[in-house]
Amino acid sequence: MTTSFERRRPGQGRLPIRVPALTEASGAGGAAGHGEAQNLSAGGLLLELEHALRPGDRVQVTLLLSQRPPLVLTGTVTWAQPHSDRSGWALGITFGKELPGEMVADIADAEYPPWRPRPF
Repeated sequence: MTTSFERRRPGQGRLPIRVPALTEASGAGGAAGHGEAQNLSAGGLLLELEHALRPGDRVQVTLLLSQRPPLVLTGTVTWAQPHSDRSGWALGITFGKELPGEMVADIADAEYPPWRPRPF
């Protein structure tokens, strides 16, 4: 069995998670939605949503963590594309301020797939 230390180290890049997320986009209409956050890094994450947001949109993402209070992050949609193997959209979110590497590793250890069901 692999220990969390062997799997992940702070600053390692993208780490797999599967966390329910609430989103609110600023600007045109302030679209809100539910989705799932994946591939967390210090600088951003992959977000799966039922609806698209446009690159350049500012977004607030609330991660509904299983072992911590909700974590509210702000960032910008870097890219958006239809999901390749199911309905919905995949979006790249870049954070306005990087997360500490140790925090990313701790979240990834607690939220590693497949511990959480898909929200949609």
